[in-house]
Amino acid sequence: MVVNNDKIKVVDIFCGVGGLTHGFQQAGLEATAGIDSDQTCKYAYERNNNSKFIHIDIRELKLIDILDLFDDSNIKVLAGCAPCQPFSSHTQKYKLGNKDHRWNLLNYFKGIVLQILPDIITVENVPRLSKESIFSEFVATLDNQGYKIWWDNIRCYKYGIPQSQIRLVLLASKLGEITLIPATHKLNQYVKVGNIIANLPHISAGEVSENDYLHRAAGLTELNLKRIRQSIPGGSWKDWEKELRLPCHERKSGHSYDTTS
Repeated sequence: MVVNNDKIKVVDIFCGVGGLTHGFQQAGLEATAGIDSDQTCKYAYERNNNSKFIHIDIRELKLIDILDLFDDSNIKVLAGCAPCQPFSSHTQKYKLGNKDHRWNLLNYFKGIVLQILPDIITVENVPRLSKESIFSEFVATLDNQGYKIWWDNIRCYKYGIPQSQIRLVLLASKLGEITLIPATHKLNQYVKVGNIIANLPHISAGEVSENDYLHRAAGLTELNLKRIRQSIPGGSWKDWEKELRLPCHERKSGHSYDTTS
């Protein structure tokens, strides 16, 4: 059981641009570092979090390096949201998953867990991972180490996230039973993308905001801008004026294309 005087520290492996780290910090936890092999994540990670970014491949991590990040904590929280691409529906459709060099990263994370035996573990990925043996083996390993485990496939919009994705979330604890909190949003409370980005300053196609390097718009031709203006939610190219349509749309075979893509 966690009490107020416990010194809790978090290390975020596969941190990306730092969304999970940011959530930990908003919850009042000290996330000491994020670790990722993608150097391009450094700017966004450190710009938006009070934490340092460590550029290294998890396969090159040394135990002492991770233990140093936990420093004087008496409760260690280890997050490991491995890249989801090997387990995505697209990858599985074409049976490319186990050919992806990232397929085994969850096992590397498991190796770190076995060395450190953190008090709390959290993992997030695509729901399809829950059907793979690599995941069931990971869960079995945690169980053998005495962790209390909870996992489920969660609909993101039920927790105030403006997207329709479903994500696999696993929580494991050596401190007692652990579960995700109940859904925070009901049907009439779901957050829309507009609620999140409506306050961003207006920029034109191809521009980058002077105040926010990450706020940028793709460069588009005037023709494509006209197509976008005539597109409606849930619609298709059939909503466009005839002169905006592509040659393929005029062919008989093109009539089966229902989207604007």
